[in-house]
Amino acid sequence: MKSKTFTTAAALVCGLSVMGPVSAASPHARAAPAPASEEKSPTCPSSNAPPGTGSRISAADAAEIVRIHNDARRAAVQKYSPGSSVVSVAWSPKLACDAQAWADDPASSQGGGLHHSSRDTNGNEGENLFNAFPGPARPLMALDPSVSFSWTAEKSKFDADNNAPINSSASAGTNYRAWGHYSQMIWMSPASATTTVGCGVKEGVPVAGSTGWILVCRYAAAGNINGQRAVAPAAAPAAGCDPAAVNRAPTAGTEAQTRAAVICLINAQRTQRGLPALTVNQPLTNAAQQHAAASVQLKWWGSGKDSHRNPQTGSTPQSRIQAAAYCTNPRSWEFSEITYTGWGGSGTPQAAVNWWMNSPGHRAIILKPSLRDFGAAALPGAADPAGASSSSTGTYVVDFGRCQQ
Repeated sequence: MKSKTFTTAAALVCGLSVMGPVSAASPHARAAPAPASEEKSPTCPSSNAPPGTGSRISAADAAEIVRIHNDARRAAVQKYSPGSSVVSVAWSPKLACDAQAWADDPASSQGGGLHHSSRDTNGNEGENLFNAFPGPARPLMALDPSVSFSWTAEKSKFDADNNAPINSSASAGTNYRAWGHYSQMIWMSPASATTTVGCGVKEGVPVAGSTGWILVCRYAAAGNINGQRAVAPAAAPAAGCDPAAVNRAPTAGTEAQTRAAVICLINAQRTQRGLPALTVNQPLTNAAQQHAAASVQLKWWGSGKDSHRNPQTGSTPQSRIQAAAYCTNPRSWEFSEITYTGWGGSGTPQAAVNWWMNSPGHRAIILKPSLRDFGAAALPGAADPAGASSSSTGTYVVDFGRCQQ
């Protein structure tokens, strides 16, 4: 007779808003969260993760966990924000070590249930929990849509809510309390996109009156932020912009049309809100072009890298703009720069502007009332080595300015 498998799951929903942080949510948990035991910690005992995956998760399972997360993200972008850039996750041994520390803590499985670590002590990390019995542990069960309590099985409920914003006041079984694990998996909100994941597993823990195993996955940045959506909606096509150019990655023969599309899309965002259109400025265009060309050649952009500072020459937006002779001998002036690189369907002008407009900092620059001039560069090729061998690549740099002489 086959053993019956029992599964439960829980998701930690962390958020910041004027109303305060979202409390921990356990969509499928059966008891209130319990504090960690005094002799253990919800984080890795060392700031340096151990070698390998950082936990008891095998390298093969770690790779599969990352693949499933990224496949889910691509599908979510295609459904809710076509043309936008996919924010991928990578495995973090440090997060895995943190997750393992909580899986090893008896408090995480107290009473046979699932209990979250405290966000105050776990490094403000997002957290998904899953358990089952009997053993041995099968971590990928948590990501198997055929398992009714798996995280990916919540996709249908998420889709039924149409990528709804997180509502911290949602009642049980609604909003994030119904699909919080899945939304954490695909969390790509520009304000706090999750870019790393790490998991730990522990066998021999109590599960609903039996003995089984627990899986803990940690995420950074934490997702499920109150008032935000897991996937930022795509911006509406701008009237008057070449529809073919805005949805096509640049090539050697279409750089001018692609650059014009970026200029059109940015000015459309401004004029739709009653702001004056910016004037194309040749020195700013030259500065943007120089930086975009160097970025495609050197390919230093990526997670944790400064896309605005050339690591070879040390040039910065200010030094490049001044070298291009924008606003010489001014009484007052200001400048800003935004960058973007994408590939595989996310290398288009529309994808770049969608991403900028869904990122508070970049959006603020595009819509800054005091700016008057700008110059754009749109080049084929990726500035991030991760996209070096991909197709439909595009790298974009836009420099903005205001000059009073």
